[in-house]
Amino acid sequence: MFLHSYNINLYSLSSEGEYKTNVTIWNNVSRTFEVTKVLYVQVAPAGLSLDRDGYYTLLDNQTQFTASITAGTGVRFDWNMGDTELYRSAGQCSSINQIFLFLLVL
Repeated sequence: MFLHSYNINLYSLSSEGEYKTNVTIWNNVSRTFEVTKVLYVQVAPAGLSLDRDGYYTLLDNQTQFTASITAGTGVRFDWNMGDTELYRSAGQCSSINQIFLFLLVL
C-alpha cells in the first residue's frame, strides 16, 4: 500500500468564525479526490466568575445563579449543584452572562 501524509501546522486565522477547508489531491494524470471539512475558530473562555461569594436560600425556594465570563465564543455551562444534580450544557451563552434558576428541594 502506498501511503503519504502532508501536514500544514503553521497556519492561523485572525478572526473567529466558520471556515470551509478544502483539500484536493492530484498529479499529472488525474485529479482524484477532494475533501471539505469545516474549521471552527473560537475565542477561548476566560474570566469565569459567579455573582456572589456564597448563596443562602430558604427550603423549596428558587435561587438564581449568574455566571459571567470576560471572553469566549460558543461557551456552554455545566452546573454541579453539590448533591447528585449535574446539568450539562445547561444553555449556551449568548452574551457574557448566563443566569441559572435552580429550585432547591431537600
